[in-house]
Amino acid sequence: MLQTADLTIRLNAADDVVIARVGIPEGTTLVKEGNVRVTAKIPAGHKVAVRAIKAGRQPELDRPLDHGTEIDVQIPALLPADYLPDVHTRLVMYKRIASAADEEDLRELQVEMIDRFGLLPEPARSLFTITGIKLKATPMGIRKIEAGPQGGRLLFEEQANIDPARLIHLIRSRPKEFRLDGPTTLKLVAAMPAPEDRLGRVEEVLDRLGGADARG
Repeated sequence: MLQTADLTIRLNAADDVVIARVGIPEGTTLVKEGNVRVTAKIPAGHKVAVRAIKAGRQPELDRPLDHGTEIDVQIPALLPADYLPDVHTRLVMYKRIASAADEEDLRELQVEMIDRFGLLPEPARSLFTITGIKLKATPMGIRKIEAGPQGGRLLFEEQANIDPARLIHLIRSRPKEFRLDGPTTLKLVAAMPAPEDRLGRVEEVLDRLGGADARG
């Protein structure tokens, strides 16, 4: 089990942000970040500010600093220390994964890691899958994806890059699973107890909403 000191990772000592290695509940105290108290739930893989950027400014742990789709699927997504014991190597790999330009880059990096360090443990596989989901979802104009054991939702930007016909077809073809909850939220009602269920369902929805003929 991770200790509170191991909940975050800093890619560079000079950075004003850290990355949540796992989901961090509201109210958690980050010991190694100067006993800063988390004021809102932080999803795994999310970048958060823990230092005052300017003199006199309070850290904003609940403010996401990374651009792109926020993803919370309630799954540990990290490179475990027992898989990559060297801290510097872990930091480098985290940075390379986060910097992947597209899914091909991500696949090549995954192959490289397996070749260098062995088969990926489940949290590392989840990290790659979630990063791939983010690469798909961000250009579609999806602001946030949430998925848990009982369902989830997709929150769209006001000007999402999605063909409305695809969205309507998805809802009409599977009305018991999908419905709109306001103009910018697609709600998913389905039992997804296992991590692979959540990840697979999210990828399926993105594939149904995207495609070569989505609006560019």
